[in-house]
Amino acid sequence: MSDKQEEVNPTINFEDKVYDATLLSDEGKELFNLVIDNDTKLRTLTANINALNMDIAQRRASSLKLNEELQKHLIDDAVVEGKEKA
Repeated sequence: MSDKQEEVNPTINFEDKVYDATLLSDEGKELFNLVIDNDTKLRTLTANINALNMDIAQRRASSLKLNEELQKHLIDDAVVEGKEKA
């Protein structure tokens, strides 16, 4: 078995056919590269959005817990507006 990996040309799958991207016209190659670049950026953005959504969920949960804890420390002597002191 050889240690060398066989190089595989980039391909495009379209309508049940596989095309060798290196055999496309120059414009086709440019478009292929734009599609690859766009897809890569889209995957990166999607991963970033997923991470941000996780962060938002964690911060919402944290905010609820912190507010619950803060409410335990609200005392009548600290009221400056609102209902009359008890």
